[in-house]
Amino acid sequence: MSRANSIRFTSLVLALGGLAGISHGQQVLSAQSGTVHYTEGTVYLDGRELHPKFGQFPTLRPGEELRTEGGRAEVLLTPGAFLRVGDHSAVRMIDNRLSDTRIEVLEGSVIAECDALLKDNAITLLYAGNTIRLEKHGLYRVDASPAQLRVFDGEAVVESASDELTLKRGKETPLDGEVVAEKFNRKAVDGLDYWDADRSALLAAASVNASQSLLNSNSPWNSGGWGWSPYYGMYTFVPGGGALVYSPFGWQFWSPVAMAVYYVPTSSYGGSSRSSGGSSGNSGGPATTISHSPSSSGVGASGGGARGGGGGGRSGR
Repeated sequence: MSRANSIRFTSLVLALGGLAGISHGQQVLSAQSGTVHYTEGTVYLDGRELHPKFGQFPTLRPGEELRTEGGRAEVLLTPGAFLRVGDHSAVRMIDNRLSDTRIEVLEGSVIAECDALLKDNAITLLYAGNTIRLEKHGLYRVDASPAQLRVFDGEAVVESASDELTLKRGKETPLDGEVVAEKFNRKAVDGLDYWDADRSALLAAASVNASQSLLNSNSPWNSGGWGWSPYYGMYTFVPGGGALVYSPFGWQFWSPVAMAVYYVPTSSYGGSSRSSGGSSGNSGGPATTISHSPSSSGVGASGGGARGGGGGGRSGR
């Protein structure tokens, strides 16, 4: 798929997601840190292969492991934050409290996307004795081979056995020795990064539908949290008050109040273009400037986002 077609494809998905909120019923469900929100391919939860069903989401509980084999998975952390687990990777939930969510990376690669870090919420990633505190809205990637942390956007504090390091946008550090900040090329990405960007776009579209459902039902929504999108059959982040929250890629997450005041469906969703990676109003700018076609891995999709199948699931249809 060409770059131009990719942009048109994604814009169409986003526009349909927004319009769907007008004609579908409203439903808001609760989610907690550790909800396995989406899977594709072969994924195991504490040794049991997952076979997701529409609207049903298993939970990764403290002490349990999530492992992928020829597949990928998305886990909800605190409201506004997602953990995306790459192919042949594994994580263990240490603590699923919103005030101290802690998850250990055992092998492979993971990406944490923090579209929002709400008050009194905290997220920590652990790897090989290193503690990684996510301090801000941003995009963070941990790899086991080579062992490293990359901060595409945001700020993280890394504590090793012998040192502490604050890592900011565009910096990386090894995680198998002395922690030291080094620059890296934020355009050097792979299939996991592409899939991460596609999931982010779909979740932003779902926020339009979820917010419209809340608005239509006159449901109070002041502090922000996980909202249910009936059209996409998935959770998404819905900001509180009249806020507009931007993902590190520049996609907009809509609150019900913002929907009522500002939202007008267009072919260029939220004034954002994936070809440039930019978005008006995103003071931090996009985490990356990648532009790409939806994944064509051919791996079957299931779980959250059944209508779209995630970024990867649609392309194979």
